Amino acid sequence: MENLSSERPKLKWYFQSSFLIITFLFVGPFVLPLIWLHPTFSLNKKIILSALTLTVSYLLGLALVKSLESIDAYYSLVFS
Repeated sequence: MENLSSERPKLKWYFQSSFLIITFLFVGPFVLPLIWLHPTFSLNKKIILSALTLTVSYLLGLALVKSLESIDAYYSLVFS
């Protein structure tokens, strides 16, 4: 006997949490449209995930800039 009340509609593969995490790890803030289009996330959850995504992406960007400056300073010393 089927129990339709306990069945939840299956999410598309691109809305599954594991795919969202992997997408964030590879393309960073480009995951934001998937977060905002997710059918089961509440508005509060979307805002928190967006803020977290943007903050982590910003901090990683700063770390990248600092490391590139450090590499540039190193090579300036070596090749001058």
